[in-house]
Amino acid sequence: MKKLTTLIILLLLLAGCGSDESLYYATLEIVPVSPIPEPISTTAPIPPTPEPIPTVTPVSPTPEPIPTVTLTPTPIRTPAPIRTPFPIVPPPAEFPVVSYTVVVPPTYNILTGFVNGYAIAMFGEVDWDWAPTWCHFMAGKINTLGEVVVPIIYRNVGIFSEGLAWVERHDDLFGFVDTTGQEVIYPQFTQVTNFSGGVASVAIQRGNNRRSWGVIDTQGNEIVPFDSGLEIGSFQNGRALIRQGIIDNTGEMVADIDIRNVWSSSFSYERLRLQREQRWGFIDTYDGSEVIPFIYSFAFEFSEGLAMVNQGGYSGFIDTIGNVVVPIIYERARCFSDGMAAVGIEFLSETNNSIDPWRNGYYYHIRKWGFIDSSGREIVPFIYDEVNDFSEGLAGVAIWCTESERHKWGFIDNTGYEVVPPTFCWVGSFSEGFAVVNTGAEHISWGWADGHHNRFFLSFGGTFKLIDRWGNIVLIFEDFDAVGGRVSNGMLTVGIDEELRWASAIQDYVPTGGIWGFIQIQVG
Repeated sequence: MKKLTTLIILLLLLAGCGSDESLYYATLEIVPVSPIPEPISTTAPIPPTPEPIPTVTPVSPTPEPIPTVTLTPTPIRTPAPIRTPFPIVPPPAEFPVVSYTVVVPPTYNILTGFVNGYAIAMFGEVDWDWAPTWCHFMAGKINTLGEVVVPIIYRNVGIFSEGLAWVERHDDLFGFVDTTGQEVIYPQFTQVTNFSGGVASVAIQRGNNRRSWGVIDTQGNEIVPFDSGLEIGSFQNGRALIRQGIIDNTGEMVADIDIRNVWSSSFSYERLRLQREQRWGFIDTYDGSEVIPFIYSFAFEFSEGLAMVNQGGYSGFIDTIGNVVVPIIYERARCFSDGMAAVGIEFLSETNNSIDPWRNGYYYHIRKWGFIDSSGREIVPFIYDEVNDFSEGLAGVAIWCTESERHKWGFIDNTGYEVVPPTFCWVGSFSEGFAVVNTGAEHISWGWADGHHNRFFLSFGGTFKLIDRWGNIVLIFEDFDAVGGRVSNGMLTVGIDEELRWASAIQDYVPTGGIWGFIQIQVG
C-alpha cells in the first residue's frame, strides 16, 4: 500500500511541471492515514495466579485483671431478740434448811449492796444542816468476806468495771484502783467515767477553770489527746457521746448529731433516743442514721429488746427497728422485766376501793394493773391495785384491804397463778431464790442503795422475814431494824438503830444515821 501511494504522487508531480498553475493544482494536502489496527483477540486474558493469603488465627487480647473489691454489706436491721418469760420452777421434794451468819457486824455508817462481789463502805456522819454532803465521809470497798480491799480513806469510790474502780481523794482529784486497792492510775483527773471496752473518758483541769477531756486505756496511756477540744461522755459498746455527736474509742466522729436533744447517754441495743421538734425517735449509734421515726410523744430506753413509747396519752411497745409489738392502748405501763411488763387501765367508779384514787366530779378515778408478755398477750388480768416488776419468774402484787386501809402483798408467777397469797405488809423482789418481806409493820420506808436495784427497807414496827419462791418463811430477822431489798452474792445488808434516816450517796439514796453490816445466807 505504501508503494502505490508513492507512485501516484510522482506521476502527479511530473504532469504539473512547467507551469505555475499546474504546480498549483498539483499541491495536495496530505492527510496522514491511520495504521490498520491489529485484530483484537476475543479470548480473555488469564489473570495471574494470586499469591496465597496466609491463614492467620486471630488471637484474643489478654484481658486486664478485674480488681477484687471487698464490699462491706449494708447491715440488715432485724429486731433484737426479745426475752422469754422465766420458766416455772417446781417445788423440791424436800425443802433445804436456810440459816445465816453475820459476816460483817453492823459497823459502817453507810453500806451499799454488793455489785460484782464488792460493796462500798463508809465511815462518817451527815451534816444535816447541809445534807447531803460528802465532806464528813471516808469511803472504801469490802469483799464478801468482809475484808477491806480498798482502804477507807477516800471521799468517794465507784464500782469495779473491768477490774478497775475510780476513787476520789479529798482534794477533788480522781484516779483508779484495782481489786487489791492499788492505785494503778494516780489521782490526777477532775472528772472520770467507768472503764468500758478497755477505755475511759477522763478530764484534766486547764487554765480559766476549763476542763480538757481525753481518753485513756487501763494503763493510763492517752488514746485520745486532751487537747482534742471534746467533752466526752462514758463509753458503751465502743461509742461515746460528745457535744458534737458520737465518737468511737479512737476519737473518730461516727455520727454528727445535736447533743442538746439527747436525753439519755445509754446506747442500749445500738440505739440512742432523741427528741426532734417535740417528738421522740431513735438513731443508730454506729452511723447516726434514723432507725425509728420521730413520731412519739415520749420514748423510754430499750429493755429486753422492746422500748415503751407514748402516743396521745397511751403507751405501747416497739422493737429495735420500730415495729409496734404491743399496741399503744394502755393508760399506764412499765418497761419489760423477765419477759413480762406491767400495764394499767384507768376507769371511773362511784366507790373508793383502791389506794390513792382521785375524785373526778362525783366519781373516783381508779387504776388497776395486769401483765402482758412480749407478744402483747394479756397474761394477768387487770385486778391488782399495785404491782412490782417480775424477777426470777415472780412478781409482787397487792390488793387494797378496806378494813386495814393498806395493801396486802403476795406473789404471782408469769401465768398469773398466785404462788404466795397476799398477806404481807411489803415485799421485795426475788433474787437468788429468796425475797425479803415484812409483817406487822405500821409503816415501811424504802430507798435505792446504789443505782443497781438494791432497795433498802426501813421498818417502823413489824418484822422482816425471808421467804423462798414457794412462799415458805425460811428466816426471821428479829434483831434488825432495816434489811436490804434483795440478796446479792449470797449477802444481805442489815442495819440497827432507831434513828435511821436517808442520805444521798453513790448516786442514789441509802440509809444513814444507824450502823450497817452484812449477813450471809446459807442453804443446806
